[in-house]
Amino acid sequence: MEKPSKEKQPEARFEFRSFGQGFQPVHQRMAALSQPVPKEFQRRVSREIYIVSPSTDSFNCKIRDKKADIKKLLRTEEGLEQWNVYLKEQFPLSGETIEERIFPVLLPHPPVVEKRKYSPDAFIELLRETTKLLTVRVKKERFGYMINDAICEFGNVWINGARVETVSAESTNKNDVLQVLSELGITDWENINYLQAIKRVTGLSDKTLMND
Repeated sequence: MEKPSKEKQPEARFEFRSFGQGFQPVHQRMAALSQPVPKEFQRRVSREIYIVSPSTDSFNCKIRDKKADIKKLLRTEEGLEQWNVYLKEQFPLSGETIEERIFPVLLPHPPVVEKRKYSPDAFIELLRETTKLLTVRVKKERFGYMINDAICEFGNVWINGARVETVSAESTNKNDVLQVLSELGITDWENINYLQAIKRVTGLSDKTLMND
């Protein structure tokens, strides 16, 4: 049985995101429509490691800022995905957390975990030695905006060094997101999450990204 995250969970958000090339015109429209945003959200750069399972797209698992960060897909409504926090825990992770909370949502047949504590490097080594989970290095350069109470973003993303572009909008109110998509003129764009994009870039999926 899934256990709730130890941290207080924020309200679930409806999300739209698309990946591909040639997104600069949408980026320009997004910047023109945006309300002022705090300086720390205007441009952010991060390096993350995604843990990708061939068997699921419902749990988005990554290592960021020395934390295991997992979101769960709750539902899809009107083409938008609603996600919420499943787990956020600082490293070192306990073997119990990995065995009881992480592996079961990513693997149909989870292996036994032997050590009591795992650093990020030890956790990645465990994944590579005992599972078929893919560890993918992702660098993000994100530019944040706010339109109609929806958090919006244009990003340059490097997936194992391969550069793609992404645009996104998210809010606890799905109508806010749908309105943004209409104003940006992208209501017909495909909505895919990071897991699906990574699978397409790394060859786990035979689908392509937009404009490929």
